[in-house]
Amino acid sequence: MNMTIGSRLKELREKNNFTQKQIAEYLDYDLSYITKLEKDEKILTVYALEELCDLYNCSEEYILYGNQEDSDE
Repeated sequence: MNMTIGSRLKELREKNNFTQKQIAEYLDYDLSYITKLEKDEKILTVYALEELCDLYNCSEEYILYGNQEDSDE
């Protein structure tokens, strides 16, 4: 199955037991931005990518391309 960036972000968020509101607050973004990111309606910023990689302890390559090398799966 080909996952999108948004679906990987949602999967990581749920796997780590965060709400969209918590992620929005962590990034200092509007909740609607997080919702749209997970629906692939917004483009991930470099800032958000770096911060989410730190939060989820994963590589940028995993979020962007689905590279499983650094994931638990």
